[in-house]
Amino acid sequence: MQRLGAIFMALAGLSGCAEVDFESARAGEFDGAVSVYWLEQSTAGSGSGGRFVYVPVPGFELRFIRPEGSVPAVIAPGVMYTDGGSIPRVAQAFRGFSPWSYGPVYIVHDWLFAARRCVQDPEATPEQLKTRDMAFQETVDIFVETLKTLERDRRIVARDFSQDTVASAIAGPISRNLWARTDACDENRLSPRDQAVVDRILQQQKTLRTARVPGQEQVIEGVRVRLVDTISF
Repeated sequence: MQRLGAIFMALAGLSGCAEVDFESARAGEFDGAVSVYWLEQSTAGSGSGGRFVYVPVPGFELRFIRPEGSVPAVIAPGVMYTDGGSIPRVAQAFRGFSPWSYGPVYIVHDWLFAARRCVQDPEATPEQLKTRDMAFQETVDIFVETLKTLERDRRIVARDFSQDTVASAIAGPISRNLWARTDACDENRLSPRDQAVVDRILQQQKTLRTARVPGQEQVIEGVRVRLVDTISF
């Protein structure tokens, strides 16, 4: 563990571009629910690993309400591909380094980048356009705000090594370069097959009366679908 920690700290030190300020950051509020599905072999380019898709729950869409005075005041992620936290597989066995350890945090962060890619698209939604004038530093600030919110609400342990390391990584040059891409909307657009699956999931969510349990599987449009994570606020 100590050796792994030294490696991550070295990487974080090399990657520091934006400021990560846990001390001054304020907590906000989460509202709604997180619902992430795994779609096996759902696209030609996905291989055997499949894809993870965030699907808002109708009527209980996830929202992050930022601290008072922040702009934008509310972030409401839409349907998108996501891998949770982009954590190296070798590190995922350690506490705090699962791709879904901080699920709502990763969903909000992934959405900002997915939305940013679409700001030049003629069909960009109001939620996507919120990122048009957003500076890269603000994505890091929001990441820390969401972490502080889960910590305050005792959804995660108090600030620890994993939070510091992940926050430092997302503040680095790789993320900064990705943030600069504002004309790549097609890269995160759902394939027709995945969109058909998501449409069916949305229909089910509107009528389902029983609790959804992570691990549940079904076949939709010929695709094996598994509910990976579900969190309600």
